[in-house]
Amino acid sequence: MKIDTIFTSCECTTAKIDKSVIKKSDSAIVSVSFKTDKPEEFSREVYVKTNSKEKPIVYIVDGVAVN
Repeated sequence: MKIDTIFTSCECTTAKIDKSVIKKSDSAIVSVSFKTDKPEEFSREVYVKTNSKEKPIVYIVDGVAVN
């Protein structure tokens, strides 16, 4: 599987993946960072578009940001 793009639901969230090609029976790590100026609960989406799926793979990241 080839990773075409990775993007997030808002500018306050960034994501990156450690591989651009994932072989069968292999895995990859998706790193996600959320930036805020105040403590808050959040829910963001990370989209990974690949050459093997018509729609992107969607990861939902929920959490609580603390200062």
